[in-house]
Amino acid sequence: MKNSILWANTNDGVGPESAQYAGGSATYCSIQFWSGGGTGNIGDGPLLIDPDGPDDVLGTDDDDLHLSDASPCIDAADNDAVPTDAADLDADGDTSEKTPLDLDLLPRFVDDPLVDDTGNGTPPIVDMGAYEFGAAICSTCQGDSNGDGIVDGDDVAGFLDCAVSGINCACTDLDGDGVPADQDTSDDLEAFVDKLLSEPDLQCP
Repeated sequence: MKNSILWANTNDGVGPESAQYAGGSATYCSIQFWSGGGTGNIGDGPLLIDPDGPDDVLGTDDDDLHLSDASPCIDAADNDAVPTDAADLDADGDTSEKTPLDLDLLPRFVDDPLVDDTGNGTPPIVDMGAYEFGAAICSTCQGDSNGDGIVDGDDVAGFLDCAVSGINCACTDLDGDGVPADQDTSDDLEAFVDKLLSEPDLQCP
């Protein structure tokens, strides 16, 4: 197991820790009742948004397993363990790149500037679990390059990180052409300035 959340499971009456983890076979995972072993594993709860859903029953279709903004799983997994994009999920023709999308088919690598990177790799660090925190914000809020839900001057740093260094690029396609700022700097910068001038401090849905 790698980059996974193993929580609130049982195995024919066997305790959760025995059912989920044995002999160092997990790395960079959030594991209930974790007591040590395996690189990068944590025993803190993943703090999912609503793990038992409105029906208050675990394991049903209404469960919301996305990470909340307080989750210790954010930026805590292993970039090297992300499989290659063999299915070409983003249809860019590159099947040798790391899988770029999460289970929602939203950006897989999104940095949360409000938390420390505790995982492995060059930022942005992938999150534990199936869903990337902040990815939905990136997809619906054009101009929010730092993923905090607001388009404002704080997004300049995220934009420059991408344009100059090629990191933190997930939210920097500001003109909506599907190309991030490190490959399309002038057009995205123009779109970003227009957004700030026309809708300063825009609150994103």
